[in-house]
Amino acid sequence: MRVVLVSLVSLVLVGCGRFGFDPGTGTLDAAPRDAPPAGSYSAEVLADEPRVYYRLNEPAGDLVTFDASGNGFDGDYYIDGGTLTLGTVGAIVSETDTAVRLVGGGNLDGTVSRVRFPPEAASWDADFTIEGWVRPELPPPMGWNSAFVIWEDYQVSGFRTGWNVNLVPVFWTDQGGVQSGIDSLTATTPLTENAWNHLIFTRMGGTVTIYLNGVSAAVGLVDFIRPGTAVNCVGSDQGVPSNATFDEVALYPHALTAARVAAHYAAGRRAP
Repeated sequence: MRVVLVSLVSLVLVGCGRFGFDPGTGTLDAAPRDAPPAGSYSAEVLADEPRVYYRLNEPAGDLVTFDASGNGFDGDYYIDGGTLTLGTVGAIVSETDTAVRLVGGGNLDGTVSRVRFPPEAASWDADFTIEGWVRPELPPPMGWNSAFVIWEDYQVSGFRTGWNVNLVPVFWTDQGGVQSGIDSLTATTPLTENAWNHLIFTRMGGTVTIYLNGVSAAVGLVDFIRPGTAVNCVGSDQGVPSNATFDEVALYPHALTAARVAAHYAAGRRAP
């Protein structure tokens, strides 16, 4: 009888579509995670085959962020003296998904607030794209940058993305021996404080492009040393502060084209 019951349960789950497992509660989600509606923001993202896609819409109290790419790279929320607020209003105009605010001072006060990727989730050896919606709540202190996505063995190798005290996006390194001496790229257009901004960093070969709200804001060569071990995260870590809300973070193992970047931005701003 037990075998029959298990078989029936299995048939029900298969017949109802793809269900998501909620690591925070150890249960299957009540609603199936079916394909998103055509033309929606998440459909545009998934059409470009991200390696990782964190919608960051978990309820308050959850510790795990679900990877909506289908690749199984679930991450986790982590704080050490900082502040992490789930359930804040999200970026996508036509959807009701929520976002997460991360506040940590980094080396300023030793506090950390971040979303961690599994080590195997990021593939930074070749071309890649980092995408997300960011809402800076306050500029970083003078002389500091604020963190978006970090991949770094602290001050040895890797890179950081974020924005400076003027809210201008930056891709930079903080390593002891940069391979070519080209260690940063700064955009020409600032983010808007207390508003949602669509921010993308792509790398093709050695060329990094920064896109802000669907438009290229900087192009240049940036070199970095690949870490043997590294922290992969969104938000405050590796000494870098953060005071921002984040939504719809995706990592791709290829560089999105300018046309696809514009399509993602348009889908995010499209009225319901």
